[in-house]
Amino acid sequence: MKELALVLQAETGAQTEGTATIEHFSTPLRWVRATIFLVGGVGLAAALIVVPILHLITTWALPLAGLIACVSVLRTRARLADIQGRCPGCEASFSHNGGRAVFPMRIDCPNCRRPISIAPAGEEHGQG
Repeated sequence: MKELALVLQAETGAQTEGTATIEHFSTPLRWVRATIFLVGGVGLAAALIVVPILHLITTWALPLAGLIACVSVLRTRARLADIQGRCPGCEASFSHNGGRAVFPMRIDCPNCRRPISIAPAGEEHGQG
């Protein structure tokens, strides 16, 4: 994990700087994690097929949940964590847990509830 400089922009165009920790996931790691989710969903559904009533839902819901988790893991190439900065709208400092690193990332200020667009520093970003 490494530190990433960010530009935080409000809908008014005001900008501030922030930081976050970014974790990149390699392709083999993503495939291993995706396979675990997929096999886990199908395996658990197969194990629960003998349970009366419960098998009516688990036989299709668990493989579907495993497939959705599999796709989500494969799409996540990097994750932002511990976003720190000042809101460009109200100037209050905030901390956010982060999420999948897809830019521009949008969050709401916990103090004034204004939307904040987050992008890596030095890259072109806008309200697109």
